[in-house]
Amino acid sequence: MKMNAMPVATLAVLALPSLSGCAGGLQMNHAADPLLRPASYQTYGIVEHGVGQADADIRIEEAIHEAMAARGFTHEEPGQVDLLVSVKVLTTLKAETALGTGRLAAGDGFNDDGLMQQRLDKLVLLQLQDARSLKIVWVGWSQAAVTPEQLSARATEAVWGLLNRVPARI
Repeated sequence: MKMNAMPVATLAVLALPSLSGCAGGLQMNHAADPLLRPASYQTYGIVEHGVGQADADIRIEEAIHEAMAARGFTHEEPGQVDLLVSVKVLTTLKAETALGTGRLAAGDGFNDDGLMQQRLDKLVLLQLQDARSLKIVWVGWSQAAVTPEQLSARATEAVWGLLNRVPARI
């Protein structure tokens, strides 16, 4: 099975509308190239996307380093790695009022009168790519409904859970 960026992007787009039914726990899934040979990889590097929240990015990066080390992989500088690890946290902002729930665009205002609650539908997309061929060899995704205050911690929890599904090197 050859995996490339198109199915991953399609997965992300298709999964976002379904998040509203995920209130509460994290839902996780993954897919691997059937030819994946974890022992053939020793090192990894993190793909920098240049967007996000600094505190969330630091927590997520720490979780990646700890989880990958536990799976038998060593972190190296870019250009010297076997695997590229990429994490994207996608969100859809919703407002809950006495009149119902609706999707809002970034920048829409909220009243502090207690009638409106913010909620995010969160999708964490994590992929491992062969650094030489750029072929995606493993992809995992997690989805949940969270409050803005929970986003960083729940995204980190999702990264841990997903990386625990990555086959160990040995």
